[in-house]
Amino acid sequence: LFFYIGDVSGKGVPASITMSRCETLFQELVLHTSAPSDILDSLNKRLCCNNRAQMFVTAFAGVLDLETGELSYSNAGHVTPYLVEAGTPAKELPRPKGKPLGIVPNTKYEDLSCVIKPGQFVVSYTDGVTEAEDNSGKLFGNA
Repeated sequence: LFFYIGDVSGKGVPASITMSRCETLFQELVLHTSAPSDILDSLNKRLCCNNRAQMFVTAFAGVLDLETGELSYSNAGHVTPYLVEAGTPAKELPRPKGKPLGIVPNTKYEDLSCVIKPGQFVVSYTDGVTEAEDNSGKLFGNA
């Protein structure tokens, strides 16, 4: 099972076009490689080309082996996901190296892995959640 979550800089039409490109490229790239770092590397190189709007994307990409529970993942400057299990505090996954997509063409991405056991799950989100404001204008934050 391949998956990714991303967050594009900015708003409006340029941001929408950039994220649409990213989604389309991701769907193409998973047909040719199974390493999340290779997928992010290819996405980065393609997003760096003709990036006149100077948009960038943070992304967390992974591949989960549904039989063994092994999760291989890579990160391009995205907020770190959490491993969650009932009755225990959520733990941040170790963070692999990697800059956001679309900025530096020769960025290297790293794969890390862990095993997701039955009853555990991974929670990822974008900073749109933590930067949302409550009724008094205070940010929700990471807590």
